[in-house]
Amino acid sequence: MNDSGFDLMGQKGLLTELWVQEFSKLGGGHHSLHAHWNTHVSGFYFLKCSKLTSFPRFQDPRPGALMTKIVEKDFVTITPSSSDINWSIKPGDMIIFPGYLPHQFAVDYGAEPFRFIHWNIQYVKF
Repeated sequence: MNDSGFDLMGQKGLLTELWVQEFSKLGGGHHSLHAHWNTHVSGFYFLKCSKLTSFPRFQDPRPGALMTKIVEKDFVTITPSSSDINWSIKPGDMIIFPGYLPHQFAVDYGAEPFRFIHWNIQYVKF
C-alpha cells in the first residue's frame, strides 16, 4: 500500500478474513464476479491447482471504461484496453490485489484437486 502511494501513517493493516476453499471433485466449483466490501487488500495463495483446474479472473473496476468500451485488437496481450484478465497459476503462487478489484473463478471441472487460501486486509487508524 505504501509503494502504491497511500499515506499509512497512524494506520495498520488488519487481517480481517482468511479462509480455505476447495472445489468439489465432482466439478462445477466456481465464484461469480464480486469484490469484498470494506477491504483494502485481497489475496489468494494457491495450494492445489494445475492447468486443468479453475483459475482467477479479474475485471476492470472502472464503470466509465466499461460503458464506453471499444473492441480490443488483441485479447491475449494485457494492455490498458483489457477489461478481463487471467493467467495460469501453480501451487505456491500468491496473487495480491486491491480489495475493490472485481474477481471471479472460472468453472472447475473436477479433473484435478483445486484448493486455495483467500484473505482480506483492512487498514485502520490506531
